[in-house]
Amino acid sequence: MIPVVILFFVMELFCYKNTLILSPRWLIYTLCLGCLFGCSSPQKVIQDQLIEFPLQVVHQTSAVSHVSIPLSLSLAAIENKINQQISWTFQNPEWPDFTRGKCSDPAMKYQVTRDSIHLRADGTTLYFEMDLLYSISGQLCPTCWEGSCMTPMIPFSCGTAGEGKRRIHWIGKIMWGIDSMHQIKTISETVQLSSVDPCEVTFLKINITDVVVGEMRKALQSTLQNADRSLAQWDSKSRLQQWCNDLYSGVKIADVGYLSARLEKVYIGQLRSDEDSLFVQLGVETILDWRPNPMSNVSAPLPKIIFEPSAKQGFQVGFNSQWSW
Repeated sequence: MIPVVILFFVMELFCYKNTLILSPRWLIYTLCLGCLFGCSSPQKVIQDQLIEFPLQVVHQTSAVSHVSIPLSLSLAAIENKINQQISWTFQNPEWPDFTRGKCSDPAMKYQVTRDSIHLRADGTTLYFEMDLLYSISGQLCPTCWEGSCMTPMIPFSCGTAGEGKRRIHWIGKIMWGIDSMHQIKTISETVQLSSVDPCEVTFLKINITDVVVGEMRKALQSTLQNADRSLAQWDSKSRLQQWCNDLYSGVKIADVGYLSARLEKVYIGQLRSDEDSLFVQLGVETILDWRPNPMSNVSAPLPKIIFEPSAKQGFQVGFNSQWSW
């Protein structure tokens, strides 16, 4: 077919070689040649390929979110909570009998009523102070010999039998932290114990205020040690584990899915306080994950607790995502 068209094309040129105007047939031959050469050139045939989408497409991007915010808590609310947990009155263990020690120690019994606790924070040390109103009665041995009293006992009392109760001002501190096992540890001690009202032996006018303050210091230190032991038995690790598991399993966000959070680090800045508020800079480093369904029977890793402010401030949020369609 191609030679035939070429032949007619050459004849057409020969017939019109002396003119500038070619016949319409020349144009037709030219188009036929182009089409034939185009059809005759080898063509690469591309076969259709079937593309199958997976039933579930998972897109994950490693992303760590940082949140660091200042928190302000009401000191009055904290003090009120503590006041509800601590007894307002306490007595010597042998009440109503005397607590007896060595012959040189006074035999005494006491009742103490405290007022509201007042707090002040400085880093990981929490200071507290309060007034203690007490009534006390006892006996003193003026002369002891080989552990026995050789003279009649001298009775004393303060704040009893209609007398106004005596007052002592108590300042203490609680140093706290969290160990590697995520247990809260505290060391509590008395900073200052000062008598506001003197205590004197009624008829001898002997001032035994220092004796009373010394005995009260022992009793208060015993109370603080008991508080430290009680707090050490509080299973803070299990509570933290449950909280981390709840976050890791996923929190439902309406019409979106479940937001899972895996805590990596928790930063606790230095605590400080003024007259009304307690301030702390709290930072969290976590991995957030959007999921279509919650996870069950999870055991989330526990975060590392760091007692310093986070180096990153504000919010830096990134997500891993898992979706199916």
